[in-house]
Amino acid sequence: MQNLRNIKYLWFLSSIISLSGLAVTTYLTVLSVGQIEASCGIQGCNEVLNSKWAKILGIPISFPGMLFYGIILILSLNNSSSKNFLSRKIILIAIFLAVVASVYLTYIEIFIIKAICQYCVGSAILILINSITIISIYKKENLFKSFRIWQVLLLEDEAKASPNPQTQK
Repeated sequence: MQNLRNIKYLWFLSSIISLSGLAVTTYLTVLSVGQIEASCGIQGCNEVLNSKWAKILGIPISFPGMLFYGIILILSLNNSSSKNFLSRKIILIAIFLAVVASVYLTYIEIFIIKAICQYCVGSAILILINSITIISIYKKENLFKSFRIWQVLLLEDEAKASPNPQTQK
C-alpha cells in the first residue's frame, strides 16, 4: 500500500515538473513568435533565442518542448490513477528523446553559440529531473522487467514484452 502511494506521489511530481516545463517552453515560444526580447538575469538569453539554432523550419525549438511537456503532463496525470502499458511506452520514448535533444541543445548553447539562456538550462534541468522521476516509477513498478528498451522503442505488444519465454509468441 505504501509503495502504491509513493508511486502516485511520483506521478504527481512528474505532472508538476511537466507543468513547470510547459510554462517555461510556452514563455520561450511566445517570445520567439512575438519577436520579444527575453527578460533574463544573465546576458546570453537573447543570443541563444535569436540564433540560427533557435528555429527549425521556421518553428521555434521551444514548441516541440511545449508538446513534450504537455504530453508528459497528460500521461502522468492519467497514469497516477491507472496502469496503461501504451502510455508508459510513450512516456519512456518521449523522455528518452527529450533527454537526447536537451543534451544536444545544451551542447550547442555552450560550445557553438557560447551563450547561456537561463530558461533553456531550466528546461534541461526539468527534463533531467523528470526522467529520473519516471525511471524511479518504472523501477518501483518493475516495468523494466516487463519490457525491454527495444520492445518499447518498437512499440511491440505487451504480451510479447513478457520476460517469461513461455508467454511470448
